[in-house]
Amino acid sequence: MNRMRVAAACAGVAVALGLTGCAPSGPTPTPTPTAEPFTASAVPTATASPTGAPAALAIPECEAMVSIELARASFSEFTEYLGELSTAVYLADLASPELVAASAGATPARACLWGVPNSDGGFTLFVGSGVDGARIQAELIAEGFSSVTMGTVTAMEATFDTVIGSRADTHLFTGDVWIVAHGTDLSLSGMIAGAALDAMRAANPSFDL
Repeated sequence: MNRMRVAAACAGVAVALGLTGCAPSGPTPTPTPTAEPFTASAVPTATASPTGAPAALAIPECEAMVSIELARASFSEFTEYLGELSTAVYLADLASPELVAASAGATPARACLWGVPNSDGGFTLFVGSGVDGARIQAELIAEGFSSVTMGTVTAMEATFDTVIGSRADTHLFTGDVWIVAHGTDLSLSGMIAGAALDAMRAANPSFDL
């Protein structure tokens, strides 16, 4: 993935995750506010496992984390779910060798792809656990990402110029979970990452996410 330079960091990341996205081609529309995918007040309280044994982290299916209705509303009415990606290939395509090294060994993990068939338009979602979150965050800061912490969640965002156009990344860190959304702008990546966080919280009530 060829990143030419950081074009702009997210301004107001606390609310950027609640904006709708844009179409895959043509002039970029001005995003309009919608309900926030998550807020600091929405942080759940962890509950103990009935047996006292640590619960296993569950990652829902891609289409359970991001419904086709949300995908189309956030990106394009022609958006389709295009399937899962190899998490090893997805992680190997990250920005820098340092970030790839910090993310190695993510398990469990899931990478998902949505897009407009027969076009270059699309967005991706990665959800994983078991990585060095502090090291990843430090690397993202070095790459120019903005950062804000709300409750249990640290959100990091940036937009980039690439050889094929602009791209926006949203990273969420909470507990042992790392969520990454790549899209065409921060309103899209923030919305998708927030939806994944909501799904992870619903699937893992015993975790403080």
